[in-house]
Amino acid sequence: MTANLNWIRFLRKIWIFSTFSEDQLAHLASKLKQISIPKGAQLIKAGDPGSALYIISSGSMRAIPQINNKHVPSGLELNPIHLDRGSAMGELALLAGEPFSFTATAESTVELLVLEKSDFDQVIQKNPVMGVHLSRILSSRLAFMNKNIPLERPSKFFSILTAIPSVDQVILAANLGIALAEQTRKRVLLFFVGGGYESLAKCLDFSPADLKKYSRAENPLLDPARFDTLSFVHASGLEIVCVDEKSFTEKAKDFPSLFAQTIKDKFDFCLLILPPSLNETIVSILGETDRCLVITGAQSNPLHLQVCAQLAQRISPKNMEKIWLSTSSHPFPSHFFPDIKLPWDIEWGQRFMKTGTPWLPPDAHTGHKMMARLARNLGGLLVGFAMGSGAAFGYALIGMLRVMEREGIYPDVIAGTSMGALIGALYAAEMPIDQIEKIAEQMSKRQVWKLLDFAFSGSGLFRGSNILNFLRSHLGDKTFADLSLPFACVATDIETGKEIDITDGNVAEAVRASISLPFFFQPHYMNGRYLVDGGLVNPVPTSVIINLGANILISANLTAPTVERRLPKLGWLKKLSSILRAPSFSEIILKTMYTMQYEIAVSQAEIAHVVLQPHATNYLWWDLDKAGQVIKLGEICTEESLRKIKSYLPFFSNSCQFPLHNPGPKIDRRQ
Repeated sequence: MTANLNWIRFLRKIWIFSTFSEDQLAHLASKLKQISIPKGAQLIKAGDPGSALYIISSGSMRAIPQINNKHVPSGLELNPIHLDRGSAMGELALLAGEPFSFTATAESTVELLVLEKSDFDQVIQKNPVMGVHLSRILSSRLAFMNKNIPLERPSKFFSILTAIPSVDQVILAANLGIALAEQTRKRVLLFFVGGGYESLAKCLDFSPADLKKYSRAENPLLDPARFDTLSFVHASGLEIVCVDEKSFTEKAKDFPSLFAQTIKDKFDFCLLILPPSLNETIVSILGETDRCLVITGAQSNPLHLQVCAQLAQRISPKNMEKIWLSTSSHPFPSHFFPDIKLPWDIEWGQRFMKTGTPWLPPDAHTGHKMMARLARNLGGLLVGFAMGSGAAFGYALIGMLRVMEREGIYPDVIAGTSMGALIGALYAAEMPIDQIEKIAEQMSKRQVWKLLDFAFSGSGLFRGSNILNFLRSHLGDKTFADLSLPFACVATDIETGKEIDITDGNVAEAVRASISLPFFFQPHYMNGRYLVDGGLVNPVPTSVIINLGANILISANLTAPTVERRLPKLGWLKKLSSILRAPSFSEIILKTMYTMQYEIAVSQAEIAHVVLQPHATNYLWWDLDKAGQVIKLGEICTEESLRKIKSYLPFFSNSCQFPLHNPGPKIDRRQ
């Protein structure tokens, strides 16, 4: 029974079982078997029948994807994937009976928990609800595979090369470490090497670790049982180790791999803050970490930038991201295109030097929000919001965003179709919700008619030029690279019928393409294609936010079953009974479109973790002058789903003993 209790606690930390109840986990644990394999032994061979799920409880394994697997693009270089405690192998085997697509070999003696497919099938038969969450996992993975995106395990060990002044290093490291602990509620280590390590230790009132007093045989960095003697624990639970570069890098040849193994075995996440250096130990450690973030800014030393560029050539590009500390007066240089732009204020450094506190000031709302977004990125908790199509029903998206922001839930990636593309573009361009709502409420019937410019060709009733001018008046000449969030517009290539997900170029033109309702607006010619409303092929773009990297999927389905959709009835036709009046030609067309769109929307929405669907049966899709009422409907349906949304975000769990960003009592394990 004790073993089962331990397994239940362990299973709760495995991402594919994270939403299961205590009883469900107990039932699952009762079916687990424990095995051990020696170093060098092959556990799985690519192509073998998928008959079990394997979970590593200790040790590490090396997995090599099969080069001729149908899910892997031809010519793609497949690097070995290193799996350690908590990693699961064989999810698709468990869920769909797929053969194994990789070969896995033990890098050390490995202890594993095994769940046979036959046992799992019995569990699901008795607990069918457990299959719902796992089906979402399968759907998400298949969506990735269909886009030829290779699947990898979540990262946990991050190296951060800081080519920025030491003051900024301290502020970034302290606030990102706190944000990662806050967002994940897991055990996080901030390991600070070089540069500002003394400043960080001083401002938090503890002493840097002295590695010189230990022999190589006694080195606590390689001994999980003694590692805690080096760390200081902040009141939030963030654990911190500060060491100088020289003592950290004077180690044996096998130090990097042993150090990385200690970190991965002991902590859920580690931020390893490193100076830009070509020291061989640092270069080797970069190869052991899961991802490398290169931090630069307007005040970066040119020599440090050169070193970072040289290091980048020695790291796999897919494991490296460039982050630019963005200030209003210093845009990033044209030759450096960052993966992430992090708003930065030089006054934070000045404040730190005056007060001795590294925390962002309470009124730095954008800084806190973007730091939390970066932490969710690292923690595998990116919130994706798929904003569906629906014309006037799209106003409900404003209400949804308002409630989420009020509750501290901020989407990290957005995809939009039709009206969802319009609202999403404004939001991704950092337009405040109040301003977006004001624009919507100004849409009187007269204003709507001003946007309709009649065409004299057969491809649509309206040219759409006024719509494009309207979009440019609010979005300017912004490109997707100028937006603060990853964003995609969904359109349809009318000549091929294919879905087109627009993620670069001019944002206003992309939105114009996405809202081009066939028959009403002329197709928009863009990038060699005639594009129309994306709602024809993907009215709820859940699959698109998956491709943008979202981990937690929230979808807004603004469609409704045909029987619930209102159609206008004019004049004397209203007085005829349904027996005497057959459906008109226009009604048949509209109801056919509604039926097809609803079925597509449901299939796309159901793979999301949370689906928001406002009850707008009293409104027509062209009621663009009724923004206030429809926005309220969006608020209502979101408030009803808040508990479910928050259940997927550890940030909302009550697991911190003290408020974050509060000095609190000091815990120093080295005393």
